[in-house]
Amino acid sequence: MCALISIRFKLFSPTSTINGCLEDQLGSKRNSYYLSLISHLTFLNAAREVDRIQNNNTKDQ
Repeated sequence: MCALISIRFKLFSPTSTINGCLEDQLGSKRNSYYLSLISHLTFLNAAREVDRIQNNNTKDQ
């Protein structure tokens, strides 16, 4: 699985508009969604790997 996560850094500007603030909030929500999705998929892969190892161990015995 290959995922692209974009993180943008903005310099502080006193003239930043409300649209810019909304865009930043939406961007951070999108990034946190992708991060939670990646961690969930990582957990599923780890659980699948544990099941595979346990199945191999029971076959060997």
